[in-house]
Amino acid sequence: MMQRIASLESQLAKLISLIEENNQLIKSMEQQQNQVCAPAGGSVIVRM
Repeated sequence: MMQRIASLESQLAKLISLIEENNQLIKSMEQQQNQVCAPAGGSVIVRM
């Protein structure tokens, strides 16, 4: 039982670190989009 809990804790730690990494990627993507959309007044089409 204790081994099962330890295994779950380890999986949870991995999951948390992946989520944090994913959040960083999303933030950097948002920043890049903001930079693309910034130019004065003209409409910019960004294809994903």
